[in-house]
Amino acid sequence: MAALKFNAPVYAANSRKPTAAAKACAACHDFNKGGPNKTGPNLFGVVGRNHGSVAGFAYSEAMAGKSAEPWTYEALDAFLANPKAAVPGTKMVLATKKAETRADILAYLAKLADAPVPFPAP
Repeated sequence: MAALKFNAPVYAANSRKPTAAAKACAACHDFNKGGPNKTGPNLFGVVGRNHGSVAGFAYSEAMAGKSAEPWTYEALDAFLANPKAAVPGTKMVLATKKAETRADILAYLAKLADAPVPFPAP
């Protein structure tokens, strides 16, 4: 996979509120601090959090097996692009093929934390 590159205008325009793509994620995920798990785990603070680590969520064996690895922007980008290739055996089925759409989602997720993880340098 090519090096992750965030489009600065996309980031600046979409980081403060959920994009249409992030709103689609809300069908399965909650974004609020302390919010519930739904079909997918709560995504508040996902950047920097270890894979498969949200209490009370029934992760796939594949995702639980990666629980020592943190969710970096690069890992999230790869997972959003092709969940089944990034974590074979995951329950996640929705792929986001367009890099710009993934950047929008990641820009939004970046803000959902008590201490946001800075984006990688371009």
